Amino acid sequence: MTSVVDVCNQALDLIRARATVTSINPSDGSVAANILSRQYQNRIDALFRAAHWNCARYQSGLTLLKAARGTPENLNGVNPVPPMPWAYEYAWPSQPYCLKPRYIVPIWPVTAVTASSVPFTTASGTMMTPYSGVEAPFITSSDIDANGNQIRVILTNVPQAQLVYTARIDDPDLWDSNFLDAAVALLASWICEPITGNNQMAAKSVALATELVRQARLSDGNEGTSVVDNTPDWIQIRMSRPVGLNTASALIGWDSLSMPGGSVF
Repeated sequence: MTSVVDVCNQALDLIRARATVTSINPSDGSVAANILSRQYQNRIDALFRAAHWNCARYQSGLTLLKAARGTPENLNGVNPVPPMPWAYEYAWPSQPYCLKPRYIVPIWPVTAVTASSVPFTTASGTMMTPYSGVEAPFITSSDIDANGNQIRVILTNVPQAQLVYTARIDDPDLWDSNFLDAAVALLASWICEPITGNNQMAAKSVALATELVRQARLSDGNEGTSVVDNTPDWIQIRMSRPVGLNTASALIGWDSLSMPGGSVF
């Protein structure tokens, strides 16, 4: 089993540091652990946002916070409403925590059986079926909750929305092996100079991290593409035609990845 401490010690091995850590949260008190404690989460989160990794893909129904007046959820407008022109405001996913929204999958109610048509299914009552499109407009925003706390929210016009997003996966055992290698190398590149003071080693660490991230992106993007009609999320979204200023298509691109020294990959 691979733990967070294992990832940190592998990063220390890469930079030939004569040190190991036993804990970074909280720090075990060593210089290396103190540096890793400051760097680890930010760098791993940045890597998660740097591609639509399959190992970090998560889909979840969103929790409704506000609905516009006239919607089924707020017909009379007596409840709080989202900012115009949006119909719905949803809570930011936290279990697991959302690092990067990818797209909203709208779901529409469909009557299972009608008197004048062939039944859609033998099930009784009303069921939900996913809409095949992915171009559901949405934006991320901020709001104040009932207790006066600042919160992150998602605004959209889609009822009963589900979000596909990149989640923070805390357990390294759930990471793809290529992602794990890239994470170790990226972390090593950021801690190399503070720990070793070796500029040449730091430059080599950056070069290695860049290459391993590139290879991990390629490998991850190639997963599941042997069948023509099985297009990965990130390809499908990037091929989508924008349907307005604020669309999933416009927001879906992954983040660039910063490297020590100011380079961006």
